[in-house]
Amino acid sequence: MKLPPHLAAWAEQLALLDPACATALGPVVRGVDGLLGGEPRTARPDGEPDGYDGLTNRGTPERLLMSQWLLAEEAPEEFLRRAARRELLHLAPAHTSRDRRGRIAVLTDTGPSQLGAARLVQLAALLVAHRRATARGTTLLLGVLGHGEPGTWHAGDLPEQLRLWLRARSAAEPDPRELTAWTDTLDRADDCWLLAGALLAAHPAAHRLKTLTAGETAWTETGASALTVRWAGRRARLAMPDPRAAVRILRGTGWRRTETAAHPLPAPGTGPLLFPGNGNRLAFTSADGQELITVQLPDEPGNAAYARPRRHRLMGPALAVGQHGRRLLVLCRTGPYLRLQVIGKPFPAADGFRVTARDLYPDDEGHILDPIIGHAHAMLLRRSGAWWRLPLKGAPTEAPEILWALPGERGDAPRLAHLPGDHADGMRIVLAPGGTYAWSADGESWRFTGPDGEHPVTRKTAAGESVCGAVLLAGHAHLVTRSPAGQLVRLRGPVRDAALTRWSGTPLPPAVHPLRPLLAVRRDDGTVEVANVEKDVRLLVLRGTR
Repeated sequence: MKLPPHLAAWAEQLALLDPACATALGPVVRGVDGLLGGEPRTARPDGEPDGYDGLTNRGTPERLLMSQWLLAEEAPEEFLRRAARRELLHLAPAHTSRDRRGRIAVLTDTGPSQLGAARLVQLAALLVAHRRATARGTTLLLGVLGHGEPGTWHAGDLPEQLRLWLRARSAAEPDPRELTAWTDTLDRADDCWLLAGALLAAHPAAHRLKTLTAGETAWTETGASALTVRWAGRRARLAMPDPRAAVRILRGTGWRRTETAAHPLPAPGTGPLLFPGNGNRLAFTSADGQELITVQLPDEPGNAAYARPRRHRLMGPALAVGQHGRRLLVLCRTGPYLRLQVIGKPFPAADGFRVTARDLYPDDEGHILDPIIGHAHAMLLRRSGAWWRLPLKGAPTEAPEILWALPGERGDAPRLAHLPGDHADGMRIVLAPGGTYAWSADGESWRFTGPDGEHPVTRKTAAGESVCGAVLLAGHAHLVTRSPAGQLVRLRGPVRDAALTRWSGTPLPPAVHPLRPLLAVRRDDGTVEVANVEKDVRLLVLRGTR
């Protein structure tokens, strides 16, 4: 897409719109960028030298371009004139940045006060935030007030985030008390922006955030012609874009369509799949077991093209994976020992972890990928249907009193189901999100309980039918089971009791997300598919390549 020269720097962000809409919105984007402080600083002179980065008209002779030395030989008087006026071109030195490296988290108000022109300013601010996060080498997070649980930040690619924002509209103004719940889930180094109306921005809970507000301030016969944007005590008056382009942007008809693609994997794997922790990722190992492959999951099927598999080289074959904050903890076999490999932010507490492999994995059982859940100063490992405590220092111990565990919002506060004191043999409890769970006294007849009490419906599982996990559907826990022969996957719950034929017939049991209604399956040819069982749609396809 060809943009006017003054918008060339925003080509990556504006490429999501068709040319007419991108050109119309461009001045608003530049105006918001100027109000927020202009171009992001990607290098600081007090950092460590890091090669060269572009051109400058200042510098020492050794950084002069070769073309300038040629000019000195061929036209010495012109060379002197340019030198006197500082017009000679030099290589610009680059330095490592000492700017704060936290993420940029943008929290948006989609209530009625933000309809119309304010939504255009929000879109422009999101494009600015993405460009600055890219320049900083960090992640852009999107949060939508009033949609989902507070703290449900979306860290996908920009097209996925903008489509989520475009669909999110609310008939009610957001509750200011949610602001604290959202910001409490961020790290100290994160930079939080609030895009909101004047009423929410005036609330005391918003005072510690960087807040951007916008309002229409001039009108013509065709509608609003100008708006005023405020940020950190500064304000700017911006012209409204062409009304027809603005309507097309807000209605979604001015966006460029993208094709859904199936992404290639490094090699067709055969091992199990796992959703680690409470995050939005799928994990599995490569065919040789020496790499962990992770995929950021899209929210909608149309955004599957933006998921990119990431490969992480391991110190040894992976046996279990968990999530601690945003980092992954991988339990690897290194000779006779098990050690923790950290993927992401350093975790010094895991450096000294080492246990004898035969204590937990006495046999070489091929590809295994068990879940790890953080618990206080230890970890919980689900191994062959039983739970174990793995302290960061000390020997692992079996925890027979734990029947099920789900990761919590915090990495070290899981939700646990304990064996009751007056239990009968064969007692089973499977936890699901939303405070719900399924339980059985004999492992075959299942009841379903939630915050409102026990549902009257009972479901029976066949002899040998295995429980893979549970999902939350229509406010109730539903079991995901696999038939004894391994050919049929079913939902067993008070609202739905049906076969999931589209996701059946796979060589391994499906992986069930602990907090979202998602499951993942691996086909016979190595293809990985992720499905939303609530909507019965396929979110993602990853094809193996030989």
